[in-house]
Amino acid sequence: MKKYFLLFLLGIFLSNARAQVVRSCDGRYSARATGRAEMLVEMDGKKLGVVKIDHGIDAGVFSLDGRSLVVYGVPNKIDFRGPQSEFLSIYLLRPKLNMIMERTYGGGIYDVAISSDQNSAFISSRFGFDIVDIKKLKIKSFDPISEPHFSRQQCKN
Repeated sequence: MKKYFLLFLLGIFLSNARAQVVRSCDGRYSARATGRAEMLVEMDGKKLGVVKIDHGIDAGVFSLDGRSLVVYGVPNKIDFRGPQSEFLSIYLLRPKLNMIMERTYGGGIYDVAISSDQNSAFISSRFGFDIVDIKKLKIKSFDPISEPHFSRQQCKN
């Protein structure tokens, strides 16, 4: 009995049990891992699409206009050369769910946000700040002591 209990606990720790569900402010959209390599995005409880994803979902954010999604998490396959790395993925939800950018952050990601005009994403990491233009896919990087001014979208209550 003890042996089965230990196997059960080991299964929990090795499974994708830590995956989060990311929800939009209004609760219409949600994204969650559905296995080790897929993410399901739903709108109003209906399947919007399933995409391949090579990392877990620790956190993320939907744009208020429902056009984009930013998620981040640790890689599914740990690279022992950089075990603290995290992957960030940016997706467009319309017209069809697809990834437009993936980026690796070596020291971990602390926070992500989408701008009030929903055209850029803000990433706070151990080594500084990035602002990603979602339409042009251009990145501006800033060092850790010079956080840029960034107008974040605000959830309406």
